[in-house]
Formats: sequence, C-alpha cells, structure tokens
Amino acid sequence: MNLRELEAQAEFLAPVIAAAVAKAVAPLKEQLAQRDSQIADQTKRMDELPEPVEPDLSAIAALVQLPQVKDGKDADPVDLDALAKAAAALIELPEVKDGKDADSVDLEAVAALVKVPEPEKVDVDAVARAAAALIPAPVIPEPEHGRDAIDLEILPAIDESKQYARGTYAAHNGGLWKSYERTHGMRGWECIVDGVAAVNVTQDSDREFSVTLAKSSGAEVVQKFALPIQIYKGVHREGEAYDRHDNVTWAGSQWTSTKAQNTDKPGTSDAWTLCVKAGRNGKDLRENASTFDASKGVKL
Repeated sequence: MNLRELEAQAEFLAPVIAAAVAKAVAPLKEQLAQRDSQIADQTKRMDELPEPVEPDLSAIAALVQLPQVKDGKDADPVDLDALAKAAAALIELPEVKDGKDADSVDLEAVAALVKVPEPEKVDVDAVARAAAALIPAPVIPEPEHGRDAIDLEILPAIDESKQYARGTYAAHNGGLWKSYERTHGMRGWECIVDGVAAVNVTQDSDREFSVTLAKSSGAEVVQKFALPIQIYKGVHREGEAYDRHDNVTWAGSQWTSTKAQNTDKPGTSDAWTLCVKAGRNGKDLRENASTFDASKGVKL
C-alpha cells in the first residue's frame, strides 16, 4: 500500500470514528441534562415551601377536655370541627414583610437530601476500538520475492490512449515512470526517476540569457546568466543611462562604461575607461613638401 492509499484510508476512517464516539457519548449527555433539570426543579420547589412551624402541643392538649364517666350513660359527643379550628388558631404563621426576600435556603443541605447517581465513565478508547473494528480492514496482498532491477520489464514509451495495469514500468520524457493503479491517460503514473526532458536557451537582452531545464516530472529549473561582452552604443548622448561594458565615442576617443546605470560624461569620473585615444590632427600638405605632380596623375 503506498502513501496515497494510506491517506485515503485515514480520510475515510476519521469521520466514521468521530460519528461512533459522538453516538456513544450522546446518551450520557442526555442523562446528565435530564438530571440537571430534575435538580433545578427540586431546588425551585424547596424554595417555594414555607418554613415549618412547631405547634404549641400543650395549648392544644388543654383544649381537649375528656368527659366524665357517668354510670349507665354514654359520654357527651365531642365537636371535632371546633377542636380543629381552635388548634389551628394556636399555630403562628410567619408574617410576610414587604420589600424583603424570604430567608435563604441552605442549598447544600437540600443537595445532600437529593441523591444524584454518579455518571458512568465512558471509555473513549474502547468505543474507538469498537468503531474501528466495524470498518473492514483493507486486504493487503502477501509480499512477493524481490527481483533484480535488470529483470524489470520497462516499456520504451507511454501511450496515453492505452490503459496499463498497476506496477507497470515505462520510460517517458527522459525519466522512469511506474503505475500505482490502473492508468487512464497519464493518471495513475508517478515519476520515480526524474530525468531531463528538454533544455531551452532564451536570450533575454543583449548580454543576458536564460537556460530552462525541463524535467521528466514536469518541473522546470531556470538559470539566468549574463556575458561580459562589449557592445558599441555609438556617440555618447548626455542623460542616457549606459550599462557595464557599453562602448561609446566621445571627443574622438572610445570609452567603456565600468558600472551599470552610468549617466556620467566620459572623462569626468572613473565610471568610464578610455579604450582608444584620439590621435593628433594631421598637417596640410605644403607645395615643397613632395615631388608629386598632381597634374600628371598616377602611373601603375
């Protein structure tokens, strides 16, 4: 299995494992939410209950008058309703005071009375292993005995109109290619030995050239270089920028520029080097300076 197949398996397993873990943890989250809601409801009900008032038992007992026993006669009936009303009148209810809150409730004591079962711990690693066990493992073929490189069958070229089986070797664009799956055109091929497909040389300017090395995989390497050759640019023009090794004529002499973007005038700075110095002007021919008779012409 190559790197691309492993990456495909990893991309496939990631959402499946995430979904399995989320599915396993969802019931626990729902139970915790229900228990939190129940605790909130019970706390609210406890806050709404009035504080208990202890009745005056001695006063209630005093109201109960047992009838005296008379021989041969039933006892007088007891008015139970009146007795209940009298006992209720002895119970003092707390007065509600305007603008003040009721006494605070001890929430810790209330929480101690409410028994909340501890949530069960979820073994995330076990859930992940169980989810991974549900995914069928890819079938990896048994390794074959290795072969010497000289025994490999390498095709002389790749015909993009044909399909080739996985594991085919072929020469293409100066390199060695191998198919990692059944090919369709150039899809399924990978370059395992990157060779040189082409070399291109381009002249960018008078002195600059670019050499482009095209590799078999399609990558390109570009190298630029400049040649230090002298180029004659004619008579020097004031204000024009000259490059290094440009030659100009000025005041009858020939000068060579020693720097780039040279705008100096020749002879005024070290930015120019004198190549050919101008000669002295010749003298006019005197009549007695030669025996040559111009009227007779020249005989060969």
